[in-house]
Amino acid sequence: MVDVLDVLRRGIAAIGAIILVFGLAGVIVAGGWLVWLATDWLYDFLPPTEASAAALLLVALYVVIVGVIIYSLGDLRAGASE
Repeated sequence: MVDVLDVLRRGIAAIGAIILVFGLAGVIVAGGWLVWLATDWLYDFLPPTEASAAALLLVALYVVIVGVIIYSLGDLRAGASE
């Protein structure tokens, strides 16, 4: 039974790592989008897009936080059984 629980805990850590990777990708994309929008000539044309990029960055940061929490829970529990 311990082996099954260990596999389950490692699976939780893997799911957290996947969420973390997608969250970090979102942060990179949103950060690049905001840098691209920071060029002065776009401010006159796309002000709602800037707000969308900021919202995407905020959501991606939340996803990173959730991924880190899930990964840590799975990883710590897997390490505790060793």
